[in-house]
Amino acid sequence: MPRLGSFRVSCLALLVLSACGGGDRQGVSNPAPRPVATQVVVSPAAATVAPGASLSLTAQPLSAAGAPVSATVAWSSSAPAVASVDATGRVTGITSGQATITAAAGAASGSALITVAIPVATVAIGGDTAALFPGGTRQLSATPRDASGAVLPGRTITWGTSAASVVTVNTSGIITAVAPGQVTITATADTASARFTLTVLRPVASITLEPDSLVLVPGESRAFAAVLRDSGGVQLTGRSVNFAGTLPSVATVSTTGVVTAVTPGRALVVATVEGRVDTAAVRVVIPEARLVFDRVPGQVRPGLGLGLVVRATRTGVDTMRSFSGTVRIRDEAGASILLGTDSVVARNGLAVFDELAIATAGSYRLRASATALSPASSTPIVVSATSALPTISVGQVQRTVLTTGVQGSSRYRIPVTLRDSAGPIATATPVRVVVARGPGVILSGAATVNTTAGVATFELVIQGTASIDLEFSAPGFQSRVQAIDSPSPSLTSTALQRSAADSVVPVGGRITLSATLTHSSLAAEPVHATTYELSWNPAELTLSGDSTTANASYTINRSAVAEGVLRVTVAASSPLAALGASVLIHRFTLAVREGARGTQQVRLTSLTYLGASGESLATRRTSDVSFRVP
Repeated sequence: MPRLGSFRVSCLALLVLSACGGGDRQGVSNPAPRPVATQVVVSPAAATVAPGASLSLTAQPLSAAGAPVSATVAWSSSAPAVASVDATGRVTGITSGQATITAAAGAASGSALITVAIPVATVAIGGDTAALFPGGTRQLSATPRDASGAVLPGRTITWGTSAASVVTVNTSGIITAVAPGQVTITATADTASARFTLTVLRPVASITLEPDSLVLVPGESRAFAAVLRDSGGVQLTGRSVNFAGTLPSVATVSTTGVVTAVTPGRALVVATVEGRVDTAAVRVVIPEARLVFDRVPGQVRPGLGLGLVVRATRTGVDTMRSFSGTVRIRDEAGASILLGTDSVVARNGLAVFDELAIATAGSYRLRASATALSPASSTPIVVSATSALPTISVGQVQRTVLTTGVQGSSRYRIPVTLRDSAGPIATATPVRVVVARGPGVILSGAATVNTTAGVATFELVIQGTASIDLEFSAPGFQSRVQAIDSPSPSLTSTALQRSAADSVVPVGGRITLSATLTHSSLAAEPVHATTYELSWNPAELTLSGDSTTANASYTINRSAVAEGVLRVTVAASSPLAALGASVLIHRFTLAVREGARGTQQVRLTSLTYLGASGESLATRRTSDVSFRVP
């Protein structure tokens, strides 16, 4: 019976619990479900490892909400022969190639791309690394190598420039010069890189030889200096100038511009740099220690100081500065006509006679003498009470370009007239001509011609590369200097022109200039392509527009070479202009900047003229136009 009582109590307790809801467990908390990984993030996602080297990857399982999940990760490699992975995610490179390393956490997974490759130890940049000019381009190359020096093909090269405003470089290694300056060009492969410094030069706009002429004796050497300037007049250095001589039998020219005299004669020195050319004359003479008159009056009044200057020289041009002897002046005819000091001690090779005069009217020649030096005779000195001096006048100069014989020469016919107050001088008088200045040499023709009825006519063949000055002199007359056109005219030229109404252009105004190509009928063949540069002062002028006026068969390319310099190339399969004709090929419009004032000069420099086969047909020429800004 006691056991039955216990059973009943237990049942009663169960009934009570059931009545209270204990049968469906209401009011009791259950634990939350465990989160499941839906993705795995592997870090790093991509990496490169060398054969035999190792690196460690990490894997983080994440829930759908992106929260970290604690889960067991299993690692595997898609190409164990390329790269293996252990249970901790440590990857070991086996051989060159690629393998995908996968980290799995349940149904979720993530991966990393592993590249097994030999590391780049060095990079070598190849190609021309010399200086460029604005607008120039060049292809560079880069070669990656391993630690043993073996080339590693197929590697990605990254190119860079320290200043894209000076030089740009594309992904293929093509560099383009933009503006003058210096930059560092870099090529990188993996973690290795190479670099070099590249210079962009200012183009040479002009070259001037100094001095412009020399007189030497055989065996003597002197150096010419080439002064280079850009379009703004700034002097340039560090350029390679090519020197050459026209007659090595007279004077040799070294590559550095040193001229050595060989035998008596005349020759030209030619200096070229970046297409710009200048010449200088060299005369070789037999040395002779002698006196020359440097200053002689053509006409003076009686008793007035002559102001004579006598110089000791070996060549007629140089001065024997070591000479300090006594120089004495006498009348050549032996007449006692001199007043004052007729003997002077030379200083630095010069004897100056400030206190010497001629007493009586007439025409006289004086003689200078000194010990150990050959004497000199003066040109006639006219002593007259009248102040009017006889004159030398030069008539119309006729030039005929020579197409055979010596290149760059012309024949000139020059009439010269001697006059006094009464008209042409009737007495036959010798007139002498010399090249006073410029790159010219008289090749043939009489240098001294006697007048007939006051006129002396010179027939000369002159060689030269630019305009020159001729000096005409006659006894008792003031000498006359006459400029003549270049013996080597341009048979083909491009001229820059403006309207006559544009002589004055205000600030804010515009001026239109025209480039016209002209062919002489003497030209050997017509031009098919020409390149020229237009330059101006960029601080006061700006290019506001340009247009071609040529027909559709022409092609025209233009590029900014530097600030204030525009380079233009016009080309065609047919001649740009017929022989003996002109054609308008380009128009430019320049605007006057605020603050501009005074005379403005615009220059067109013809760089090349090419024939049908690309041969050069003419030399460089310039054409200038100027206008005033009030």
